[in-house]
Amino acid sequence: MRQLQRSGLWDQVDIDAYGFVRAARSRPLADVPEWRASAPLPPGWNLTTEERDRWAATMPCFPDVFGLPDTKPPSFAFDNFYARQLVGGYRVGEIRIGLEQVRLPTRAWAIDVSGHFWPGAVIPDDVLTMDGVGARVLGKTYDASWSDGPPPCVHGVPCPAPPPGHTVLRVDASILSVHEMAVLVRRSPQGPLELRSAITVDLASVHGSAHFLPRAGAPPIPYVVDAVTGENLSTWEIWVCSERGCSGPV
Repeated sequence: MRQLQRSGLWDQVDIDAYGFVRAARSRPLADVPEWRASAPLPPGWNLTTEERDRWAATMPCFPDVFGLPDTKPPSFAFDNFYARQLVGGYRVGEIRIGLEQVRLPTRAWAIDVSGHFWPGAVIPDDVLTMDGVGARVLGKTYDASWSDGPPPCVHGVPCPAPPPGHTVLRVDASILSVHEMAVLVRRSPQGPLELRSAITVDLASVHGSAHFLPRAGAPPIPYVVDAVTGENLSTWEIWVCSERGCSGPV
């Protein structure tokens, strides 16, 4: 953080709970002689190749807070305004670089940088797949209860009449719902929020507000695991995220 501030390049810096840059904004470019543009800059995220390469070269000057090694590794791949950290063909980190028009005190162009890499990141030997995680739930048995709607039915065949609001459910592929998505998670109410890529398993075609109590050997429902590390996140507080924001906890 002090290193960034002393450089004279950055105006605002936000550091996450792990000591890495969450978001940073440069000083207005007109105030930084070595970065001053010779012509008006285009609006939006339209960096030229030269500008993109210039800022890509700037990130390794602050390796500790951007999670970068001292030298540019072969996995430091660029796609337009994204610098992606690729490990074994998997994207595990990302730095986004772009232009933004700010009013400090008048309209001026600045560079916004968000995200960081994970130093020393490795992909486990047993890489998770959606099918593999879903298979952990297939064939398992749950005590299902619901507050409204009919009992769950498999393959369109009516279920045997259960006690009101309860049935025993054996999972097959027709009701299995598996997705890979971004989730915001927190281990405890006092813990830090973490953004993870996760594989989630839920049971579709179950009507009403259903709750599932796993029988012996069955994972909880919904079943949520970190798509990279395989860590079971099911007991954490979980918010499902999309381009519109995060909703939850679920």
